[in-house]
Amino acid sequence: MAARFLVAPSVTAVYDYTAGDYFHFSGEVGPSHVNVYDYGRGFYFGGSPPSLYDYGESHYVDFNLEGATVRGYDYGTSSHYEAKVSGKNISIYDYGVGSYFEFSA
Repeated sequence: MAARFLVAPSVTAVYDYTAGDYFHFSGEVGPSHVNVYDYGRGFYFGGSPPSLYDYGESHYVDFNLEGATVRGYDYGTSSHYEAKVSGKNISIYDYGVGSYFEFSA
């Protein structure tokens, strides 16, 4: 979702360098509402920022957009995260596992 908010609203896939695969999705992303279908996981993710709901994992995720950075909290993993965008590259730091995850739109 960070890709659609910060890179381009037309982005429908991102490459996950850790998994070595593409994630495909579709839907609407805007400042007041998110409704995205994740084809890889087979379910929706959405709501009104900053509170979004992960329908596949059945929990909320806080999503706070601050310039080219998204900061939030994943209630399913009980951990904070931070996503930064540079051009078409997205870097997510997961404080729960202490690792970076890299993506490209």
